[in-house]
Amino acid sequence: MKKIAFLLLFVWSCKTSEVEKPGYIDENLGIEYKSGVVMVEEPFAEVEEVSENRFLIRKSYFPNAPKVGEIVVVPGKIMHKVKSVSSNGDRFEMVLEPAKVNEVIQNAHFDYTFTPEWSNAISLRVDGQELLAKGQRIGKDTLKFKFSASGIDYEMGISPEKGGQGKIKTCRFIFKASKGGSTSMVAEGHATLPDQRVLIYMEDGKLKNFKLENEGMTGNVELKMATAGDKPGEHNFSLPKLALSIPLLPMLPTPLGPLPNPIPMSVDVGVQFTSKVTLPDPMSSATGTSKIAYSADGGFTYEGSDVQTHGELGQADFQSGTFDSAAGFGMPVDLQFGVAFPRISLNIAYQEVGYFYVGYLMGSSLEWGPLCKRGYSKVVVEGGYKLEAFGIGLVNERITFVEKDKRANSGCD
Repeated sequence: MKKIAFLLLFVWSCKTSEVEKPGYIDENLGIEYKSGVVMVEEPFAEVEEVSENRFLIRKSYFPNAPKVGEIVVVPGKIMHKVKSVSSNGDRFEMVLEPAKVNEVIQNAHFDYTFTPEWSNAISLRVDGQELLAKGQRIGKDTLKFKFSASGIDYEMGISPEKGGQGKIKTCRFIFKASKGGSTSMVAEGHATLPDQRVLIYMEDGKLKNFKLENEGMTGNVELKMATAGDKPGEHNFSLPKLALSIPLLPMLPTPLGPLPNPIPMSVDVGVQFTSKVTLPDPMSSATGTSKIAYSADGGFTYEGSDVQTHGELGQADFQSGTFDSAAGFGMPVDLQFGVAFPRISLNIAYQEVGYFYVGYLMGSSLEWGPLCKRGYSKVVVEGGYKLEAFGIGLVNERITFVEKDKRANSGCD
């Protein structure tokens, strides 16, 4: 961690407070809540989520029953707006919806660098389904999944590995999709998570400056694909969506000691998968292999009303590649396969505010007039941002920062 400036207002003689007149704190070490925010200051407040957006919280934490429209903050657990509230024994049962940061924070300034580690992941979702029990962490165990859907067999594996300074930033991975004995696509290698620098500066309830930097994303990958004997036509495989969620600095160091971060933050690590298979008949075939090593950095900065973005490839080493294809006379063949992993996204107040990834792709094709075989390997750096968590409508869903490729042709003009 390089730097952090963050001070929370806590009145330890009370368990709960409604902030009526936010006091000014030094802008280098301060946070002020907006008037009307209900802050639960019990250090170990119990919050039970009984279903999506429905929570149970002890009545003793509140001097008065929360009202519809009020925002309740339990640092490190919830920062939500009350939609409905009812009594349930010694607890309030509330239906809540996430609040935006600008609805809660009047003034704040902090700047830190966070190193996400695979072992700290507390959520694992495949196609939106949670696979970890409450309170469970990934730890150092290997994650393996094998399943079938729509005639496609999938295999996914992530094995965390300890690196320098004892950090578990690197993993070995394998993603595989196969269709009987006709088509197979495999991506395997190593990936290292980047350090993330996040700066947030709010003044008078408005976001003045925000910065997200991803530094030191590295990896190497081998792609392998082959198809033969499949049904004629165009086919696309899609890998089920996988996402790991890692809490981002849940405790903040302050002069009072570590205190829960009132703003919910997390880093999601996901994978994106793309493929295309075009075969004119069952006798057609195509194969390809490619090895790539890379390093990349990227991010964006918001200041005033403008967003500046950047993404760089420090290394794009195409170490090897072989491609081949065959078909009957006059029949074209096209086989393409690509993976983006890890896809790193920063979530603030339960919303994605920015993402960044390196994608690696390859293709093998056969064309006629004259007979031409083509093969390529490509590395692409992409990202995007969305500032709705701060009440700002600036959005750019996808930015291609840079791409590099290496191509091989045989018999082509």
